[in-house]
Amino acid sequence: MSSEQQACAFAQYLEDEVQKDRAVTAVFLDATSAYDYVRHDVLLARLGSLFMPPHMWRRIRNFINNRIVHTLWGQTRSRSRVMRRDVPQDCSISPILWLAYISPLISYLWDGIVDDVCNTNFV
Repeated sequence: MSSEQQACAFAQYLEDEVQKDRAVTAVFLDATSAYDYVRHDVLLARLGSLFMPPHMWRRIRNFINNRIVHTLWGQTRSRSRVMRRDVPQDCSISPILWLAYISPLISYLWDGIVDDVCNTNFV
């Protein structure tokens, strides 16, 4: 569900719960460009704490570290740059890496969807 859909759903929950004289709390998070801000050192530390086999940890480390990018515009090429943070947008393992990166947060939230999260609590 997108953040907009979650906001609409929350508005409906709020209206329903207010009619029942119940208190409502909510936390919304939309992590825009989430993959762009993943620090490799933090991600690798979190993966290490998940008791991942060492050979898998090394493979992921080699995958995310020392990636070099540049931009082409017509015949012009920018300077190459080493990426020290981010996970690739179009890679099937990236959502898993993102979830490992935010694992401390996910443990506190109920409905986790890659980069749009809603948690509601009805008292």
